[in-house]
Amino acid sequence: LKSKIFLLSEGSAEELRKFTSTHVISSLDPETLNLFRTPHPPNHPLLYSTTSPPASLLTPRDQRSKTLKSTQVPHRISSALRRLLHRDDGDTGSSGEEREAELHLYIVSQTSRFYLQLRSSWSRFVIRSTLLLDPVYRRKCRIYAHSSRRKQRPVLSWERTCQLFNQLSSELLQDQLSVEGLYLLLQELNTAAHRNLTLPTLFWRSGELCAFLVQTLEENLNSCQSLSGVYTPDHMLLRTMIVETLTVMFAETRNEAAKLSLLSSNNGTLVSRMLLALICDPQPQTQSSVIGSEFQVLMSEYQDAACSLLFELLLLGHEIHRSFFADDVLSAGWILGVLQTHSHLPSFMIYQAQQVVLALSDMQGAPLSPTQAVLLFQRCHLLLLCLQHSSLLAQHLTSRLSEEFRYLLRLSQAEEKLPPRYPITSPILCLLVKVLALMLHR
Repeated sequence: LKSKIFLLSEGSAEELRKFTSTHVISSLDPETLNLFRTPHPPNHPLLYSTTSPPASLLTPRDQRSKTLKSTQVPHRISSALRRLLHRDDGDTGSSGEEREAELHLYIVSQTSRFYLQLRSSWSRFVIRSTLLLDPVYRRKCRIYAHSSRRKQRPVLSWERTCQLFNQLSSELLQDQLSVEGLYLLLQELNTAAHRNLTLPTLFWRSGELCAFLVQTLEENLNSCQSLSGVYTPDHMLLRTMIVETLTVMFAETRNEAAKLSLLSSNNGTLVSRMLLALICDPQPQTQSSVIGSEFQVLMSEYQDAACSLLFELLLLGHEIHRSFFADDVLSAGWILGVLQTHSHLPSFMIYQAQQVVLALSDMQGAPLSPTQAVLLFQRCHLLLLCLQHSSLLAQHLTSRLSEEFRYLLRLSQAEEKLPPRYPITSPILCLLVKVLALMLHR
């Protein structure tokens, strides 16, 4: 029996892909790579990948040295070796012929881009696995628990998909399209992108449609400002649909070359415009007090959508840049730097923090749904980023909400609101520990 150990560093991801096609790979222990244990994902087919992602997320670095000494490590290695040898025994049959087996162990360096991509991939995996527990989400994606209940639809060819996408793009880009017409076409594009993973790729390769959506989002914001800050329900419905469509396009593509090229061109001008048009005051004026309650529901839906899109942008930044600093276009630091010029960013983040408290402090309500749990995960990520890397935002958050976090938010309550069967529960609890530490001890 032979074993080889490889250190994955910058430029090693391609080497890993080559090895995985012909060799057996085993990690030492979930915590050797700073990984949390989470419940198994649901027994539903994944939308985007046929491979099984790693079974955990990253935990604090200070646990690594302790974990490496754990007695579980030799046991897990020996288990992997036994599986490998049993597989080879099955290949040889009963001939008794000795065969050589080789096990490759990969140690991931935290300075490697592959390490960051691994973290992002796991975040996407626990999000998708949790959402697949929601029947409404599964129906939207046309994923059913029992495929025999629904007649399988034929898969569209690449050529037919391109043809339909070009037709839909032409309709969206036509002049003098009404608000209602634009909304319905975007709704069609959004639904199709959930059900056909080719569409997000075509979206980024065309480029024109993304620029159009950003421009429409800007025009929608400017029209509200020209009306002295007055928003209407139509404005909010359209804004929400634009943001939700952009979110699904980000979420359903990884490091698509056309996507990265479009977003990083001209020093990230398109992304800067998107970020500045995305943030708006959570409590603006409305045309009348009569529609105030209805409008508040629409505004809440928009703020949820804006949080999800901002999370996807930050996740992209983590995937392609090893550092936080703002020197690199599209890095998390660069995104936060662009946002800090926005006058409504403090109120936006305070709203997101308030929603975290409300979601976990209402002990009379039912446990969070899968969709609500995913949104909580995204909000905790945003809060942690702001508390760690923006002294100005941290000051706003702690001065306004430290008492709420101290007296209304308890980890025991969070455990009751988050069902253990959700794959995203453990990551949320770990994030909450960090957020609470920064909110209460800053």
